[in-house]
Amino acid sequence: MPSRLATLPTPLGPPSERQLSLIVGGPLWRRGLATVALDLPTYGQTRVAHRAQVTYDDWVRLVCDFSAAERRRTGRPVVLYGLSAGGMLAYHAAALDREFAGIIGMTFLDQRVQWVRDATASHPLMSRIGGPVAALAAQTPLGGIKLPMRLAAKMHTLVNHPAALRVMLADPTSAGNWPQCCSWRY
Repeated sequence: MPSRLATLPTPLGPPSERQLSLIVGGPLWRRGLATVALDLPTYGQTRVAHRAQVTYDDWVRLVCDFSAAERRRTGRPVVLYGLSAGGMLAYHAAALDREFAGIIGMTFLDQRVQWVRDATASHPLMSRIGGPVAALAAQTPLGGIKLPMRLAAKMHTLVNHPAALRVMLADPTSAGNWPQCCSWRY
């Protein structure tokens, strides 16, 4: 019986549906694997209640819960696929839930590591104080404030093609996303 492949979105790149169809989904589907693309809250098309605070930890739990439901529903093993922050999300979900058949992850960006933050942050100041400030803000009414990803990360380096970059930066489900600052905590 073929496995299920759950693909995870990456806030630092195109949404999972595009990854699924372009990189992984088509070739694996042709080999008989079922694929499911997750669209996580505050990113992609999922609607979130006004001022709801959704954190990275919520994403990890959601991936685990969704995958457990898929295993119960289908009886098939689940493999997670993620690129960039989605790769790290796959790793964290698999570390929490040992029932995954495996992960396929690329570009693991562990934002807890200072040199990773330095390399990916939009500005050295954001690299050094962005996480702590976001964590403090999450404990106040400012926790629900949304800020553009380009303030947090080097979104201008996603691609080398200017026209493609303009499309990605204008797309609210991609590099043009405005996540809640409380979701940026490390």
